Amino acid sequence: MAPRKHTPKRSPRAPAKTEKTPPSPKKDIELTPQETEFQAKLRLCTPRERLFIRYKLEKKNNTEAARLAGYSEQTAHVQGSQVLKRLRVWEAYLAGLDANGFGAHDIRGDIQDLRTFDRSEIEREIQVPAEEYVSRRVADLLPLVQRKLDALRSYVNGQEGVDEATLKLQGERLLALQREAMEYVEVLAVNPDATRVTLETVMVTKRVLCYELAMQKGLTRYIKSVKPTKYGDVIEVYDWLDGVEMGAKVLGMFKERHEVTGENGAPLTAATVVVLPSNGRDGGAP
Repeated sequence: MAPRKHTPKRSPRAPAKTEKTPPSPKKDIELTPQETEFQAKLRLCTPRERLFIRYKLEKKNNTEAARLAGYSEQTAHVQGSQVLKRLRVWEAYLAGLDANGFGAHDIRGDIQDLRTFDRSEIEREIQVPAEEYVSRRVADLLPLVQRKLDALRSYVNGQEGVDEATLKLQGERLLALQREAMEYVEVLAVNPDATRVTLETVMVTKRVLCYELAMQKGLTRYIKSVKPTKYGDVIEVYDWLDGVEMGAKVLGMFKERHEVTGENGAPLTAATVVVLPSNGRDGGAP
């Protein structure tokens, strides 16, 4: 038997190297012009002011925004309004509103909507009882009284085992109707066209604001307050005058002007201008 030939073992073939695709560079997020303006305004503010603006844009009130931004709990109610009055903070806040789709043009649009809002759009008609004085002919009133009298007599005669107090009350009512009928007969004998003014309960049509109707039409933003009462909800809406006043303020029509003149209305001259010392010493430098 011939000896076996020794064949060397082949090493397993290494997998072919694949070239890795280099990671694509991160693309910068493109900012809108409003967002770019907002970021520029934010850089002018301190870190705490930026936090304050952030919470204001999340619809927090001044006090809560100041507290969340790290201002003192005891003075947050004061700090909030003071921080917002700083020019750089106020401008950054307005830029933030604009970047979030609520800028000056939106505010002007809302004011215009309020100015042109017609409250009749959310009103509906209801029938309510009301007492009114009505003038009626006596000839028409007499049959009504007689029918009441006949109905009450029939009711009284058909009752059994009625207590004394009820009988007395029914007797008084019968007597009153009889007197009224007799009075009308006497009046008609003298003047067949006589009239009487009586207080009657009538149903009247009334227009009221309806919250459900406002919800259906998407007009609840014009409702100022809803106060429930035992007679129903009392709804108050923003008035047309509110929109006019807001629009006038935006246009700067409520600026105060002070006219300064000299003696007897004469124009000011250098001689009439008095410079007050700033440090308590006449003519001293500050």
